Amino acid sequence: MRKVQLILIVIVAILASNVLQAQKHKLGQEKSIVTISGTSTLHDWEMSCGKLEGDALIKFDKSHKIIELNNLTFRVIVSGMESGKSLMDNKTYDALKEKEHPKITYSLTDVTAIKATANGDYNITANGTLSIAGVTKRISQKVTANISGNEVVFSGKHELDMTTYDVTPPTAIMGTIKTGKQITIYFKTTFSIN
Repeated sequence: MRKVQLILIVIVAILASNVLQAQKHKLGQEKSIVTISGTSTLHDWEMSCGKLEGDALIKFDKSHKIIELNNLTFRVIVSGMESGKSLMDNKTYDALKEKEHPKITYSLTDVTAIKATANGDYNITANGTLSIAGVTKRISQKVTANISGNEVVFSGKHELDMTTYDVTPPTAIMGTIKTGKQITIYFKTTFSIN
């Protein structure tokens, strides 16, 4: 009987440990930065993304090192994208079909490598899906992660051709100003690990 009780205690402890490890970590919007930049026939442009959502499941070993990354999702609210020029903002919302698809969404599918560096950062190679204007594509990217206090900061960039997502590059003034189809998304996203 005592042996059965001991086994039950061990099973409960393992389950409790797994529940704690499975806790999702929320994105800290106020500490996260996402910008989108591109070119046009007039000048280069940049938009900041002020409305963000996200969560991630990050597992650590006993020495607080990242050993696993799962279920990371990250969303940019299209209506929160701003360039400082209302005409460009409105053209962008139309091009991204904001009314039908109000969010740009990234979802992690799998991680192929997590490598700790000498300075304490992590180089992560990951695959995921990126959904823009109702079109979803599989993407691969390299991301740097850094643990700072009770936060994990993921940073990197992703370049893409807007037309692969059926997004027509915005134009202005009767088509005389045209944006290029190539854009770069820069991100520095902070997740609380409390």
